[in-house]
Amino acid sequence: MALENFPKASENAGFLEVLRSTYQQGWFGSFWYNFKELITSFNLLGWILMLVLIGLILFLIWLAVVCQGGLFATAYKIFKKKKVSFSGSFMIGRQNFWPVLWLNIIFKILIVVLWIVFGLPLVFLYLSNGSSVIQALFVILSFIVLLPVTIVFSFVIKYAILYTVTSKIKLKEALVKAWNLFVKNWLVSFEVAIILFLVSIVFIIAVFLVMALVFLPFSFLIDITAGANLAGIAYSIFVAAMVVLVLLVLWLASMWSVFMHSAWAILFTRISEGQVIAKLVRMFHGEQEIE
Repeated sequence: MALENFPKASENAGFLEVLRSTYQQGWFGSFWYNFKELITSFNLLGWILMLVLIGLILFLIWLAVVCQGGLFATAYKIFKKKKVSFSGSFMIGRQNFWPVLWLNIIFKILIVVLWIVFGLPLVFLYLSNGSSVIQALFVILSFIVLLPVTIVFSFVIKYAILYTVTSKIKLKEALVKAWNLFVKNWLVSFEVAIILFLVSIVFIIAVFLVMALVFLPFSFLIDITAGANLAGIAYSIFVAAMVVLVLLVLWLASMWSVFMHSAWAILFTRISEGQVIAKLVRMFHGEQEIE
């Protein structure tokens, strides 16, 4: 989500303190030494397991990218009242795998370069002297420069992906059109992002409450069986509770993902057709005719 980094920015001061403590204790060097020792100690079975793990990671990345493109395309079609199907959405996601993947990679590279150029020098200065002034500058820079630019990049990438899966245009053209769309509609983009950010907070609280309510009867059963010295049954109930909670979280997370992709697809459709005027504009200039 566009505003998901707000909490992270406020924690940068504590992060720098932990990073400096780690740096002073030499954990970075020992980590890389232990990592190299682990790699060199692999036997044939170890390398096979490593390759299986890498293959699983690559498959999950492929699936996530395909689902992202498919969700955007499906939400767009539903809003435009077009026929949709699971197989058709999956096909669209698969056909647009490489453009969507490259857009995500571009986003990650831009963010990494941005934080390296602006943030890394301050991090090194803080690691060397631990100045509270450097720490404060890093936090201020995060809020004033790094975080806003990161959010802007996330808007542009979302719109570029939507252009890619709905208009079947090339990557460069999608980025140009997405940037122009954001520039024309930057205020309403931020308004929607703030609303979704607030809704996400409510959703997270609701998820924790639901998990607590679901786990409550399991906890009651575990206490009874443990009190009756039925450790095996208590353990089985605990495992069943964990399985139920994991499945519940996955289901809720998938529903939330569908909601978020739908929200951005609807916004993209409306602003690309000139159907949205920012609420602040309407407040200060009165109701205007939709173009």
